[in-house]
Amino acid sequence: MTSFLKALHGVNDEASPVWFMRQAGRYLPSYQELKKEHSLLELFKTPKLAAKVTLLPFKDLELDAAIIFSDILVVFEACGFSIDYPIGKGPQIFAPQTPDEILSSLKLKPVETSLDYVFEAINLVKPVLKVPLLGFSATPFTLLAYLLEKPMTDSIEKVKKQLYENKETTHELLSVLTDLVIDYGLNQIKAGIDAFQLFDTASTWLSDEAFKNFSLPYTEKILKAFRQKNIPTLLFSKSSSSRVEIIKDLPLNGYSMDWTSSFKSIKDKAPAHLALQGNLDPFLTTLEFKYIEEELETLLQSTLSCPNFIFNLGHGVFPNTRLDTLQAIIRKIKSFHQEALGGIEHRIASGLP
Repeated sequence: MTSFLKALHGVNDEASPVWFMRQAGRYLPSYQELKKEHSLLELFKTPKLAAKVTLLPFKDLELDAAIIFSDILVVFEACGFSIDYPIGKGPQIFAPQTPDEILSSLKLKPVETSLDYVFEAINLVKPVLKVPLLGFSATPFTLLAYLLEKPMTDSIEKVKKQLYENKETTHELLSVLTDLVIDYGLNQIKAGIDAFQLFDTASTWLSDEAFKNFSLPYTEKILKAFRQKNIPTLLFSKSSSSRVEIIKDLPLNGYSMDWTSSFKSIKDKAPAHLALQGNLDPFLTTLEFKYIEEELETLLQSTLSCPNFIFNLGHGVFPNTRLDTLQAIIRKIKSFHQEALGGIEHRIASGLP
């Protein structure tokens, strides 16, 4: 079992595993070269290209996990809705504006055929990958937010209006999206992924009560379905550090932390079995390593007694993330834990406490 999977099961005795959200993409010069020849949608929907992008970061970085190159919005194609990624603009979803209109216009298609390019990319990556492969999806609430809030905004006022004024229809749509995510995830599992991460980015703008009502139960249903397949699961949210106690009973293996709270404060509130992933401020990766080494060391010191820690950022890498800084971060993590483990072994051999 690799260090990443060991950490998800709380038994890692090696250096903490490292991977980065959005590690296959925009900050890599090799990716930018591909983008000169192919649109983003073409990269997503061409299995050979998606597989190639998934593997690109491994040419430059010693990573302990990969995540399939795709996007949370492609699942809408299984609803009969078109998507596009125009250059210089946010993603576009061609769907109606309200839950009632969306439900009446849904043309659900089998994910096996409408999203077959994702599963084919997984099939291509697995035989050549030496580390675990993550699949992923957005949560039903985040998918709902993208459907209703066009373009997406931090206030999600259009979404909240529907939550409260059309509660029954909103829950009906969330149920449809939940079944879709389950089907999508199960097909990724069938294709060969080793772990699955749910992204609940839009829920960060909900109150705790709205989160419990419109996000949590649907996320829980998905996680229970995946647990029956014995697939390790992780959950990411931009507001993760403030909701540890709310999600503590979810059937999760790992929880991805944002950077607004210390690792220790989150660990003190989290269940002992829960792997914690994070939580360096992603902005720091845009700086030279010498400016961030002290903060990284503080984070690593706080994780020394945690066999279920996975190093990541508190969000995805930036377009202007420095590749040399990521390389230095990985070297620091590997050397730090080797020195720490060596010191522990020396104390044991010397009979010291």
